[in-house]
Amino acid sequence: MPLIDPADLELRAIRSLAAFSGLRVIEIGAGDGRLAWPFANRAALWLAVDPDSAELQLAATEMRPNPLAPLRLLAADGRALPLPPASFDIAFFTWSLCCIPRAEMASALAEAGRVLRPTGQLLDIHPAAESLRLEAWTARGRITNSGSADPRDFRRQRLGTLAPDDTLGDFAAASAALSGTGPGFEPIAARTFAYRYIFNNLDELTDYLEENEELPLASDDLLERALLALEQATTEARLVLVQPVVATSLRKT
Repeated sequence: MPLIDPADLELRAIRSLAAFSGLRVIEIGAGDGRLAWPFANRAALWLAVDPDSAELQLAATEMRPNPLAPLRLLAADGRALPLPPASFDIAFFTWSLCCIPRAEMASALAEAGRVLRPTGQLLDIHPAAESLRLEAWTARGRITNSGSADPRDFRRQRLGTLAPDDTLGDFAAASAALSGTGPGFEPIAARTFAYRYIFNNLDELTDYLEENEELPLASDDLLERALLALEQATTEARLVLVQPVVATSLRKT
């Protein structure tokens, strides 16, 4: 698993685009509630919607010891929400628009627009349509805390990218669907940032890729360059996967 949690970058990007305090929020594709926990307590209502009841059960289990008063869970398909129109201030696709079949993304956005109040905000976050980059980071000096990695402490060497796969088409389609929402929405802002997954050695990296069914995307040549970069490092070194991510905000007109 990654040695650092990139979630702080994600949360900062979301906070820069939206203020949830006192608002009615519907999170579409909430999964196990990972992004509900940092924000839901500020909202007047946070409705976490997902078609996978097993994922929502994980959220319910997580919530039981420390319930969040505004948080509600609903098993439903984001393309056909069993909710009245104009009932939310914010509709938030959390890494989920890109998981909807490409031909149905526009209708999912229209359904989100249906449940949004006039001037309501549409948010989305998903990976950019770029292959994962692999870098070798070599420490500029002695690293005192091996469990973390501050980019300022390292020299960064780009090793190459993982091979593209079909999911990049899904990410591109999600971005295109947001750009093509039509006269019902106007863009407010977008933020881009990079998740960085940091590993101590090549075994940790390949184990992570295998767990996520991405190992075939890493060529033998790329892995050999990674191993060579570690062997040639004269100070502590890390392997780093970089995933570009985009967060977008639009307003219902």
